[in-house]
Amino acid sequence: MKKVFIVILILIIVLQLPVKNANSFTPNVLTLTKLKGLCIRADDLNKRGIEKSLKEISEYGYNTIFILVKTPEGQVIFPSKNFPVLTDTLPQIIEIAQKYNLKVYAYFPVMMDKNYGTKHPEDLMGNLGYEKNTYYISLLSKNYLNYIKLFISELLTFDIDGLVFDYIRYPNGSYDFSNSFVSLGKSNGIDMDYVKSVAYKTFIKPADWKTMFILYEKKDKDIVNWVNLRERVLKDVAIELKNYASQKRTNLKFGAFLVSRGYRYDSIETSPSIKKTYAYQKVNFSYFGDTFNGILDFVIPMIYLSSLEEKEDYVTVVTNKIKSLTKGNLETFVGVNPSGISLKDTELEIFNAYLYSSGVVLFRYPLFNMGDLILENPLEEGREVLYTVKNNLGNTRKEKTIFNDNFVPNAENEVIINHFYKFYTLVFKVEDLSYFVNGERYSMDVSPIIRDSRTFVPVRFLGEAVGFKVSYDPKKKEVLLDNGNIILKIGSNIYKSFGNELSMDTAPFIENSRTFVPLRFVMEAFNFKVDWDESTKSITIRGIIRVD
Repeated sequence: MKKVFIVILILIIVLQLPVKNANSFTPNVLTLTKLKGLCIRADDLNKRGIEKSLKEISEYGYNTIFILVKTPEGQVIFPSKNFPVLTDTLPQIIEIAQKYNLKVYAYFPVMMDKNYGTKHPEDLMGNLGYEKNTYYISLLSKNYLNYIKLFISELLTFDIDGLVFDYIRYPNGSYDFSNSFVSLGKSNGIDMDYVKSVAYKTFIKPADWKTMFILYEKKDKDIVNWVNLRERVLKDVAIELKNYASQKRTNLKFGAFLVSRGYRYDSIETSPSIKKTYAYQKVNFSYFGDTFNGILDFVIPMIYLSSLEEKEDYVTVVTNKIKSLTKGNLETFVGVNPSGISLKDTELEIFNAYLYSSGVVLFRYPLFNMGDLILENPLEEGREVLYTVKNNLGNTRKEKTIFNDNFVPNAENEVIINHFYKFYTLVFKVEDLSYFVNGERYSMDVSPIIRDSRTFVPVRFLGEAVGFKVSYDPKKKEVLLDNGNIILKIGSNIYKSFGNELSMDTAPFIENSRTFVPLRFVMEAFNFKVDWDESTKSITIRGIIRVD
């Protein structure tokens, strides 16, 4: 009996040993911490079980949930005295999400509320009379904005991390022609009879879907002023709602979902379709990727390839355009919907989102299967990599591929968001403001220098080159890289690398308000190979980065 007990005890201990994780063969790999979000609805969680669902979501690598807190019908998912209640489970969802280290962002459609519109038809968004709609509310209505503020006031009694505005736009160019909006247009010197006639021709009869877009691109004064006026209203609403929420709760993050047409082609003449042009986006929705720059903390362009009829590189097009327009000051996450496209393209979308934005938001749980993987051998450039894929259906399989430049998981019946890798080559040159990342040239305002026979670079640009986060603790005079995996102290040759205290033969310093760090020690801590070329005074760095 005693022997049986010992055997059982050994089995329990063995079964509780940690499973080999995906980084077991890539020690000290530089990992870019990205948002891995998932849109969910409370009724779906209720059907599947809140605890079970959120535990599963966390286990498959997601770190953030975006939950619809007020439906287009105007129903809320928390106990309320002022709004119709669809379900009262938001407090429970938040509590369980926090248990599994999931951040909770609440989102709702700003201009859609059937409950309000049915009771207040005078506040509906005018649409030239070709259809009767009880969903779209004019954002000029002060009563409606106060109604939204009341909703926000109730919502913020719950511990959410951020607030995201959905449908903070117009359905298309035939809205808003309510009396109040027409009056506003006239007061701004716009010939509203002319604008209405153009909108009627474009969207109603004969509905050619081109006239207003062409006139906008040709800089027709009244059409341009009309579109700009509508955009200004959207900005004013975003500012008003954000300011109101910020007064109720500090430290909230604010964002918006964006339709993302029109980023590839600047002009109608060069585009195969008006639908793919800047004019189409601005006339229909009256916003673009930079509309909320300086107002919100982030945007989520929805890059749904099935509806946009685009390719997976469109992620790169959209995110680079937003980055260029906003000078990198507006954080961007990419909204991806696996429906209607291959899972291979979905994985490439996600990979590009990790490379060029701050993360990805998948639409929506549980409409697709989730997957994860375990690496079975070390990642080396040009070598075969073996890995095991598992999904939430309980299926597992073995995969293999050659790791040449990128490692993007092969998905068959699931969407994988964890473990994407890229091989990087960085080149810095002493006293040169240019540096290269995988052959692409970038510039900085301070060049690398040599001190104590070591090459030092401004840590900000090093962080930008490879994408890791850099922070500085002025009290401790510490520079934290990769979320604290590497910690260097100004003036000290002692540093920490993945929890281990090590020493180097030089020390970081601050000069001309720039923090300089020794390039070789930092990159070798991440297992990068560092080569110095004396003839060109350049330093080349090669290594693998986990980009998710």
